[in-house]
Amino acid sequence: MIFQGLAPTEFGDLAGMTGRRPTYILGFIIYIGANVGLALQNNYAALLVLRCLQSTGSSGTVAMGNGVVADIASSGERGKFMGIAQFGPMAAPAIAPAIGGILTQFLGWRWLFWFLTILAVVYLIPLAIAFPETGRNVVGNRSIPPPAWNMSLLNYLKTRKAEHGDALSAKQAGFKIDIKRGDNMRHFPLEKARIQVFIVPLYIGIAAILCSGWVMERNAPLAAPLVLSFIIGLCLTGSFNVMSTMLVYLYPLSPATATAANNLVRCLMGAAAELKWRAEVEREEKGRDGEWRMENHKQEKKAKKELKRAEGEHEKAEKH
Repeated sequence: MIFQGLAPTEFGDLAGMTGRRPTYILGFIIYIGANVGLALQNNYAALLVLRCLQSTGSSGTVAMGNGVVADIASSGERGKFMGIAQFGPMAAPAIAPAIGGILTQFLGWRWLFWFLTILAVVYLIPLAIAFPETGRNVVGNRSIPPPAWNMSLLNYLKTRKAEHGDALSAKQAGFKIDIKRGDNMRHFPLEKARIQVFIVPLYIGIAAILCSGWVMERNAPLAAPLVLSFIIGLCLTGSFNVMSTMLVYLYPLSPATATAANNLVRCLMGAAAELKWRAEVEREEKGRDGEWRMENHKQEKKAKKELKRAEGEHEKAEKH
């Protein structure tokens, strides 16, 4: 989780310097290499290191997704595009356990990583062929061609073809290309508008978390925590997506970096909460163990007293 929080910050800075496309490809290469190593590994220490590396490669692409949305969508369309971009990271935790359970049951745990490798390669090939560079620091409003090494195959072929047509001549003559522009958001009350959207679902999600803890303590039927888990996921995920969209609005020149910083804080707080939770569980287990030992000691003392009393009564009976 720590690497999941740290990696997007580095990927966001790299994307700000070189563009989205090479950063995406680098993340996929790291992810694919880590998965191959995990599938072939038998050493626990190596598994731990490769899992950190796997998390580094995969988590960096989350910040890239938000950055691409900021590059290609106008201010009026970003909310819709952000919802689409966040669908994958949010839906994966619900779908992955089922797929992982099937693969482990019938093919073994190594096939978890082979499956991820195949899936990443299948995704990387069309990305390398068709995904264009969108970073505004590299291509501006898409009127500036990226460097040759940063072009997709389709973009490269299109550029080569344009060099022999009238498009290059038009640019050299000073003709401007009409690009769809977004609205001026300078005087728009952005924070108020976004907070009004997510504040109610946020409170509902928090209330559902409290209720979930209560029903688990009371050993309620299974349906109760399942329904509450659905409400928690719906409300808190929606609130998080609204906040992520607002970050893209607030930092239009560095959306990937802003998303990475948000992800860093979220993951570090999650790691800290996990450590605190583990410490509390261990302390409670030690307390229960101590109570059990004390109770066991009392039972032993009581049993010894009963044994001595029985022996005394037996000796008295023999004397009589």
